[in-house]
Amino acid sequence: DGRQRSLTYWFANLISEGDNYAATLLVNLLTQLAEKEAQETDVISILNLMTRVASISPTASNHLSMNGIGNAIHRLVCGFTNSSFGTSFPTLLLLIFNILASVQSGVLKNDESWDA
Repeated sequence: DGRQRSLTYWFANLISEGDNYAATLLVNLLTQLAEKEAQETDVISILNLMTRVASISPTASNHLSMNGIGNAIHRLVCGFTNSSFGTSFPTLLLLIFNILASVQSGVLKNDESWDA
């Protein structure tokens, strides 16, 4: 849908600008979904949005990382059940790949949640 695509581009640009709460909002939403063991479709929707945002605007990965996406991902993985693992996990891996492919090394180095 063209309307949804344009909203995604708008959101990606907003996050990449950085002087707002757009990245914080997405990271907090994912964290809340992980902690509340929300519907898997809701989690997948947010993961897909974040993946598209990182693909559209690679600088958005810096802002997502600075706002704690690593911790949100960790909480999500810890909360996976056997049933959700199969469908959410590939979507999560795609997000992680997109973030790691575009985040600046200095930003990543300052985020201890990526250390494993």
